[in-house]
Amino acid sequence: MTNLKEQLRSAIEKSRAGQSKWQCPRALRAKVVDYALRRRQGGASVIEISREIGMSSSGLRRWLPAVKTGGGFREVRVLDVSAQPRAVSLVSPKGYRLEGLTPKMAVDVLRQLEC
Repeated sequence: MTNLKEQLRSAIEKSRAGQSKWQCPRALRAKVVDYALRRRQGGASVIEISREIGMSSSGLRRWLPAVKTGGGFREVRVLDVSAQPRAVSLVSPKGYRLEGLTPKMAVDVLRQLEC
């Protein structure tokens, strides 16, 4: 893929030469999007990919489909409720501590303090 990365970088540079406002050819854009999607599946960020091929991350982000930048749903792991701490501690910016609160008590205290 390193060779492809270099080919894309070179093609982008050549297509940009002498243009004040760049209009990427459709065929090149399709290759860039294909490369970027494969790199994203491998865990690379849009910023990493854009640096590799020599274009702005905002431009690349606009070209990618909606799932491109981490928006939308993500897999989460739900913890067992019994594994969560039973007591909560609150610490103020000045160092005052309230310990041994239930989560509900902590929320009530924060609401009363208008935090």
